[in-house]
Amino acid sequence: MPNYRHEYKFRLSALDCLTLRARLRAALRPDPHAGPSGRYRVRSVYFDNEDCAALREKLDGVAHREKFRLRWYNGELASLHLEKKVKDGSLGYKLACPLSREEAARLFQGDRAWMPASGRALLVELYAKWNSQGLRPAVMVDYQREQRLILDNTLALLADRPAANILLTGDAGTGKSSTIKAVVNELYPQGLRIIEVRKELLRSIPALLDELTDNPLKFILFIDDLSFQKGDDRYSALKAVLEGSVSAKSRNVAIYATSNRRHLVRETFSDREGDDVHRGETMQEMISLSERFGLHVTFQKPNKETYLEIVRRLAEARGAQLETGTLEALAERFALERGGRSARAAKQFVDSLLR
Repeated sequence: MPNYRHEYKFRLSALDCLTLRARLRAALRPDPHAGPSGRYRVRSVYFDNEDCAALREKLDGVAHREKFRLRWYNGELASLHLEKKVKDGSLGYKLACPLSREEAARLFQGDRAWMPASGRALLVELYAKWNSQGLRPAVMVDYQREQRLILDNTLALLADRPAANILLTGDAGTGKSSTIKAVVNELYPQGLRIIEVRKELLRSIPALLDELTDNPLKFILFIDDLSFQKGDDRYSALKAVLEGSVSAKSRNVAIYATSNRRHLVRETFSDREGDDVHRGETMQEMISLSERFGLHVTFQKPNKETYLEIVRRLAEARGAQLETGTLEALAERFALERGGRSARAAKQFVDSLLR
């Protein structure tokens, strides 16, 4: 009998997340897959047929649906499992069985003759549905738990469910813009499109929303590197849109913005000594813009392990021929010369190898 469970998902602010983590540590053990930072990388390969039936059922909110996937954590194939996740109304359950690296490789090669004799019921079931439903390894999804929020929110937009406007903040080069573009590329066949709005055109967003309202496609309005100087009143136009005071929020549009600044406002020491009688209220009004986004995701610089993994994967994809030890040593030196590790530094390093 499957072990059914309820699964609820809630959006948390960065402060709420830190507070909740601190409280839960007193009663719960940390996830064994998490590293010292409390995070871990999840990699999954989902099975689907030529019509993308599993994906479409998820987007359409079909009450009873299932999906098969291979999943492992932090690049460690020792944790590799085949999983089946079933959704049955408000309840769900998950089944799993271990898989070796060699067995996974055979699946990717289309070799399934060995599966019925494996002695694992889940592999036998996948074998039957591989033959009857045309299931195949269809798509690889690679993410950290925090980044999954962006994908789930975008899937909600595609499924005509409430979707939040998202603010992505963090150091330069940590993958904020790349994550948005990767999600759009992945979901392009499902009718997702991206429109980049430059900061000087923020006042045009209400007119753009009106133009897109009746369009059958879904849109991400992308604002890159968003920040404001003191005295810049364009933030008021964006704030009005985020609050919905300009017009009713379009069901087919969400706003995704990136910034290197948590509160979006560039403040100098002279600003703190300004002659505005109500300077505190004025600055608070500008800073409050970041709070108008329904979801705030913070990107941090990768640690050494993650940075080198990015380098190795990019080098392999680009055909860079270097021994692993040499590649990693050169990558570390490159990051040191550029002021730190980042996804952008990893890409620039691999690009430099191919010049």
